Amino acid sequence: MFDRYAENERIQKIIRNFGEKSIPQSTILYSLFGNETEEFPKFLAQYIQCNNKNDAGPCLKCINCKKIENGTHPDVVYPKSSGATKIYGIQTVRDIRLDSFILPNEAKYKVYIFLDAQNLSTAAQNALLKILEEPPSKSIFLFLCNNLSLILPTVRSRSQIYDISFFNLHQKKHNNNDDLIKKLKKSLICKDEYRFATITSELNGDKFLFKKVIFELISAIRKSIELKLVTTKNSPVISAELSDFSDAFALLELVNMADTLNDVNYMLEKNVNFNLLLTYFVSSLF
Repeated sequence: MFDRYAENERIQKIIRNFGEKSIPQSTILYSLFGNETEEFPKFLAQYIQCNNKNDAGPCLKCINCKKIENGTHPDVVYPKSSGATKIYGIQTVRDIRLDSFILPNEAKYKVYIFLDAQNLSTAAQNALLKILEEPPSKSIFLFLCNNLSLILPTVRSRSQIYDISFFNLHQKKHNNNDDLIKKLKKSLICKDEYRFATITSELNGDKFLFKKVIFELISAIRKSIELKLVTTKNSPVISAELSDFSDAFALLELVNMADTLNDVNYMLEKNVNFNLLLTYFVSSLF
């Protein structure tokens, strides 16, 4: 695990933001790939609690690192969800809120990791605000979610947000599908629904590839949204592809498309019928 993270420059940038003097007390880790990135919050918890960390990450050998790896560290807490839908209720958050004011047992901090933060109920998120507004100095909150739109704006505004969709264990498997993704982007920019639907049919029930398509489209759309929000004079040099997205769609259209893609990803996680979801995917973007 360590080698994979140490070789990834974007992961290293995130790790550097968790230096001893600047650890964010609330962080949202957004990933379209859901459970495939569950190890990363644990890795960050190890880095936060490590006795011998360096610029590249935790040592993975000290007592804190080993206990976190084994799931036995008393100061790294995974709040419990309930029911078949794994909802985090308000009582769970209230319990965490009370616990966060108790000093750590063995390490420097208490770290709370919500692995399915998109399943926090609205009431639970509102209860979280009370602690996120003035968090205890020794408490750190890590939220992993696969649909950022399900996190309340008030929670997002009090958190550092990192998109870690780019990093997963199987991404190399589909590197040869870059041409398919380029064609989808082009047909979307050209507003060619028939061609977009034809290319989408090539996904052939491949859930992972569908996720990669969603991620690539969201990334391009988000960058285009950012482009529209800054003045051309102060903008860096941009690719023709991003320029085409920005030229083809109004700001509100781009925002709506991003929301649609987040919804499609959420339904994909819930195992909605693949073919029906593809139909919804195409019709909602045009």
